[in-house]
Amino acid sequence: MNRSVKTFVVAVLTVCAVLFSTSAQVQASFKLSGNDKGLWLIRQNDVADDDKKTFEIAFKPIGKPWIHIGKGTGKNPLIAAVGTGLNVILRESGTHLRYTPGRSPAFQDDPQKKIGLQNWPAGARTIAVAEAVGLSEQSPPTLLLVVAIRETLDASDQPMGDPISIELVTASLRVFFADKGKWRALPDLTGLSLRPDVFADNGIEARTVIAAVVNKTVYLLIAGEDLAPARLVAFKDEAWVDVPLPEKLQGTTPIAMLPLRDRLAIFAADKDSDQSASLLVARYDSLQNRFDVQTAAWQDDTNSQPNWPVNDFPKVARLADSAAVVWTQDNAMHMAACDQAALLRPRENIEVFASKADIELGQQIIEQFVWIVLLATAITMFVFRPKAPPKLFELPPGCKAGNLLKRALAG
Repeated sequence: MNRSVKTFVVAVLTVCAVLFSTSAQVQASFKLSGNDKGLWLIRQNDVADDDKKTFEIAFKPIGKPWIHIGKGTGKNPLIAAVGTGLNVILRESGTHLRYTPGRSPAFQDDPQKKIGLQNWPAGARTIAVAEAVGLSEQSPPTLLLVVAIRETLDASDQPMGDPISIELVTASLRVFFADKGKWRALPDLTGLSLRPDVFADNGIEARTVIAAVVNKTVYLLIAGEDLAPARLVAFKDEAWVDVPLPEKLQGTTPIAMLPLRDRLAIFAADKDSDQSASLLVARYDSLQNRFDVQTAAWQDDTNSQPNWPVNDFPKVARLADSAAVVWTQDNAMHMAACDQAALLRPRENIEVFASKADIELGQQIIEQFVWIVLLATAITMFVFRPKAPPKLFELPPGCKAGNLLKRALAG
């Protein structure tokens, strides 16, 4: 093999390796939100470049298969299923989108602008969203916002180093909800201890505060930290009141809080070891002011209690009168339904993103193959071009070109 051929082969192989490396699938995280209309699923593509982070949205109507809704650009969105659509808030840009099956995503007015600066203190951050039902008379389901307000603005409160070792800062929470086209605010919940990186531009992934509305009552769950225990509060009789949490929930990691058969239900990860955890389901009886805590188990002959990796624990959201539990395993996404008795019905595979990814991967391969052919052709023309410049065409001796008219008539 001569030097030119070797150069050609190496060039083609290099181009193929570069192009096909771009088709490798990136890791993805996901978020859930649901209500009595169905279940929404957002899959976030976790690429290194924040400017290139995208997410995909799918929707499962009650009793029907999954529907791929579309794509969006942004990272770590806050999501809430409200009525027949999904509200998505990107905290960095302030963009507020609403996705509805069968329609293009619609831009919504920035809640901060609609609420007004007099009710939105400087430096406040939206840290939780939820669907609000029944908070006002004859009002359809609306969006509820939970805003964190830092009460200590000392520069020393800026996060440095490992977030777990950061001292907590004093903050308050303000809850907004839309009522007949106008935003209303509940009285502030003051004297809370929150991590300072809640107020960073990109926020944090941890579910520091979770909100839910059950039987016209607003509940806020403030997750426990190293320096403060978990706390549950409810807005009753125009004031915030503490709801005692059972001992079994202290020290666990809250995953979701939602209405389950007209009762408040808290789902939490209970560590069995440093590597795995089981799913706790705590239902609150507001009349008797007590919790019923159970560990989720499969509804089969074994009634075994599943556990999942701590770093890849399931997400939970409302799905009509039950809860949807979604997790990933072996590069596949699975879902099971959890009822009020903490029983998990047989799981099913979620393939709405897999089928879409297969189509897109096929299109990418075709596009890359076309580019490879074009580049290989160009490289071939360059490597195997004639060494001597081409000569002008000459007729043999004793011949001359015929008359143009005769050649036209002959041709």
